[in-house]
Amino acid sequence: TPLYSSAASDVYKRQGLLIAVIVIGIYELSESNHSFWAGVIFGLIALASNSIFVSENITLIFLIRMGSLVCFFGLLTIHLLIRISKTRTINTNLIYGAINGYILIGLIGGMGFRLINHFYPHSFIFGRGLEAKIDDLTYFSFVTLSSLGYGDITPVTPPGQSLSIFISICGQMYTAIVIGIIIGKFILIKKERESNIKT
Repeated sequence: TPLYSSAASDVYKRQGLLIAVIVIGIYELSESNHSFWAGVIFGLIALASNSIFVSENITLIFLIRMGSLVCFFGLLTIHLLIRISKTRTINTNLIYGAINGYILIGLIGGMGFRLINHFYPHSFIFGRGLEAKIDDLTYFSFVTLSSLGYGDITPVTPPGQSLSIFISICGQMYTAIVIGIIIGKFILIKKERESNIKT
């Protein structure tokens, strides 16, 4: 799999990557006091629940693990969108923030699909070589988010189909709204520069 394998030797690499993402996310949230403390709480819960090496068959641990990650990444996505909309200049930070928001939506979708498949088993039909693992469902989330639709994973239950539709709409709306915001800011900056030159 492209992001990470599920081999036992890679558990520590995945844990290290998760720690890095949560620490960087909390740092990003430090600009807002309310978001910061909520991010710290969700981040610590996510780290603690992901550090417990137990089977995903224990529903409470699985629910806390996935729920805390969805809440943390959701909070971070909303924070990034607010920051994008309030930024007065167009720079690489704005572009990176927009890209990160898109990636976070894809990750949230993958976790949502994993939650659905846990509580509604066999919610997806998997093509050759794919199975109900977080990395394959994250792949499906990004394919759905970008409206590619390869057809190698198909949702067959109403919750899976509903989340697929929602993720697809989010992908289209996110792209349209963020591009609109960036273009609007570019036009505003250009007009401000032209008016400064005239005066």
